[in-house]
Amino acid sequence: MARAAAEDESGPSAVFWPQTGRAAAMPRLLDLDERGELTAAHVRLVAQALGKSERTVWRWLAAALQDQRFARVEASRFTITAEIRRLLALSGGNASRVHAELMQRAAEDPDAPAVPSCRRCTGRSAGT
Repeated sequence: MARAAAEDESGPSAVFWPQTGRAAAMPRLLDLDERGELTAAHVRLVAQALGKSERTVWRWLAAALQDQRFARVEASRFTITAEIRRLLALSGGNASRVHAELMQRAAEDPDAPAVPSCRRCTGRSAGT
């Protein structure tokens, strides 16, 4: 139980890191809820310990009740493959042209990346 930050004039700060604290607290809050013993005081205590708002903890609890999700869901990230590097080289680094080519190839694929995703990814790949 490492202290994440020191206390200041506004009161105590987070005692646990939110990422690990959420995963640890949600099963206990769900257990209390299942037994009908969950109170606002429990939620308030978790919120204070994690340095989050009570509203945030209630939203986490709703997500955990709905789909047993105890931690944040990471968004998938578009990455450049060898084929996309080849297309970038052929298009002179033009992400819009690569995107158009990908869209043409994957007309039925709903997971085709958007132009901004291509641009961000090419920037990350180029180190800019």
